[in-house]
Order: sequence, then C-alpha cells, then structure tokens
Amino acid sequence: MSAAASPVLSPVIDLAIARLPVRHGGKASDPRETESPVRSGSQALALLPVPAITPTSELGATTLRLVEHSMETIQALQERVDTISAQARDLIRLTHRERVEQQAELDRARAEASAWRRQAMELEIRMREAQLRVREAEMARRDADQAALDARERARSAEGEVQDLEAYLRKISDYLQANLGRVPGRPSRDA
Repeated sequence: MSAAASPVLSPVIDLAIARLPVRHGGKASDPRETESPVRSGSQALALLPVPAITPTSELGATTLRLVEHSMETIQALQERVDTISAQARDLIRLTHRERVEQQAELDRARAEASAWRRQAMELEIRMREAQLRVREAEMARRDADQAALDARERARSAEGEVQDLEAYLRKISDYLQANLGRVPGRPSRDA
C-alpha cells in the first residue's frame, strides 16, 4: 500500500495496520518498536508514525487469520449447539419416556385401587349379608327357644289338667261306687 493511499483508510484499518509488525530488512519486528518514544532536543516524548510501507498482503493475511479464527469459532459453536441440541433431544425423549412410564404406573395404581375398592365393597356386602343371616339365625333360635318354652308350658298345663281330670274322675268314681250300693230296688253285690 502506498503512502498516498493511507489517509483514505478508515480508522479501524489504520488501527489494525498500526498493530501489525513492521518488516525491517525482510524481518518482522515487534509493533511496540514503532511506538517507542524518541527524544529530539527540546521536544517531549513523541511516537514514531506508523510507516506507510505496510504491504497490503499483511492486512490481507491479518484479515484471513481473523476470518479463519471466526470460522473456527463458528464451527466450534455449531458443534456445541449440535451437542446441546442432541442432549436436549435425549432429555426430551427421556422425559417423555419417564412421563409415559409414570402415567402407566399411575394407571396401574388407579386400576389396583379400583379393584381394591370393588373387593372392599363386595366384602362389605358379604359381611352385611352374613350379619343379617346371623341375626336371622339368632331370631330363629330365640323363636325356637320361645316355642320350646311355650311347648313345655303347655305340656305342664296339659299335665296339670290331666291330673285335675284324673282327680275328678277318681272323685266321681268314688262317689258313684259309694252311692250305687244305696240305690233302692237294686240288689247289692253281696246278696
């Protein structure tokens, strides 16, 4: 690049050129060498101006290095994005599978709970039926006991009536035997 073209460059390019190493005799020197202060008589410290002999190839090489670095960075970022995307997809699949498994377990638990409730209701119905049968059997036993008591009472009453009748019959028989012998016109058994 010529010295006449450098004032036309933008400040950013000027700054990039200023940071590039300067070649002296075919060898690149430290850029700080271009900024070394120089004392000249009564003047204060001053920076040497950037030489205008920086070739365009240096700027192109710097730009190429920046582009290559940018591409490497973009590629690394893309690989990182791909890795994170793959991990996210794996996590989504895992989460979905876990959610499906949890839903299946929840459905099984609900089905088991429903079966237990149904069995509990059936057992409660059977228990109530058994209790009802027990009460009916108890009532039947009480009725049978009462019927037995009533039968014994009737038997005792009938036995008492029979004894009373037998007593009356004996009295009647005794009375008849006592009075038949006294009937007039009827011979006695002794005659």
